[in-house]
Amino acid sequence: MNYFSPEPKKRKEDFFDMEYEWSALDRALKKGKMVVVTGLRRYGKTSLIMTYMNESREKYVYLNCRLLPSVVSLNSFKRS
Repeated sequence: MNYFSPEPKKRKEDFFDMEYEWSALDRALKKGKMVVVTGLRRYGKTSLIMTYMNESREKYVYLNCRLLPSVVSLNSFKRS
């Protein structure tokens, strides 16, 4: 495995140094909460989500927001 590949990781053994984020995601999802993962570009957000979901074997919906029309903003998802 090339750890410096630009592709998101999908297996936990290829993913490292995000134990805190993994635990926070795990706690939130086990409480039945909807989770939005945000952060700096190229930080590992997609890898975190993909590895967690592949490990959990739960049903999930993954929404790649880059595919949304440019008129849709993050503010559209906030509660009023």
